[in-house]
Amino acid sequence: MTKALQIKLSNEKPVIVYNRVNSYILDALLKAVFLMLLDLKRIAQVYLVAGE
Repeated sequence: MTKALQIKLSNEKPVIVYNRVNSYILDALLKAVFLMLLDLKRIAQVYLVAGE
């Protein structure tokens, strides 16, 4: 089995998706990571605005 995708969420916790994963599971994982990144971006923007 080979890796299809690897996403590093933090220094210690990579998420590895293998090529046999069902497409709906991969889709849900990518959406969750994307939403998490959007939240982090919003948090950073609020922090920067508050600091000015």
